[in-house]
Amino acid sequence: MRNVPSLPRLPLLLALLPVLAACATPSAPPAQSLPERDAERVATKVSQYVDRFGCLPGEFDPASLPKPIAAGQPGEFIAGYHNHVELGSPCSTQISHAYNGVFGFNLDDLQGATIVSAELLLERRNTEVSNRVAGGDQCALPLLMASETPDAGGNFAVVAGTPLPELLKQVTQSSTTTRVSIPVTAEVQQWVLNDHPNFGFVLAPPHGALAKNEDSCTGYWAKPRLKLEVVPAAQ
Repeated sequence: MRNVPSLPRLPLLLALLPVLAACATPSAPPAQSLPERDAERVATKVSQYVDRFGCLPGEFDPASLPKPIAAGQPGEFIAGYHNHVELGSPCSTQISHAYNGVFGFNLDDLQGATIVSAELLLERRNTEVSNRVAGGDQCALPLLMASETPDAGGNFAVVAGTPLPELLKQVTQSSTTTRVSIPVTAEVQQWVLNDHPNFGFVLAPPHGALAKNEDSCTGYWAKPRLKLEVVPAAQ
């Protein structure tokens, strides 16, 4: 029987490569860097707490209490707290205010997208409002993922929310703080996939802020915005 010569295998494989490449799964679309996205809603929730200690029952006029600090410039929100104790004998009064800065972003156009990176940018305006905590001029404010609107609930300390993990998501507020940058990729991804209701973020008083002393930790913040890199949802 005559031997039939076989085709060289390497040239055949090389000839098939363009065909195999054409049949391969299309590569994922590249990520897009979007213009910085400003917050669509900015607000401050102010809560007041009054505690009288050593006082006998009697008349008390809440109108005589110190008022919250001024609202600030348009587009600004306040974050932090202020405790003041008016000492008396035997009756003393503690007046505390908590300031919850709340801001949110419209992400409807990104529903279903993959968030490659998301960075939250905030700017702080230095003022004469003093920050004095344990003898210093700074404090750390937790950044929360809000789980309610600013007008919901009545808690003194914070607008209800979930603390963001990692120390990087604690915002230092001091006399030198003018701008902060915080990674929030996981949180924004939850919003665009509808895994969490989008109530925005809260820059809140720190846990345990309420104390019978003269601690103060307040600041005016503005221009919350997101710097986003995304892969759009498949059409």
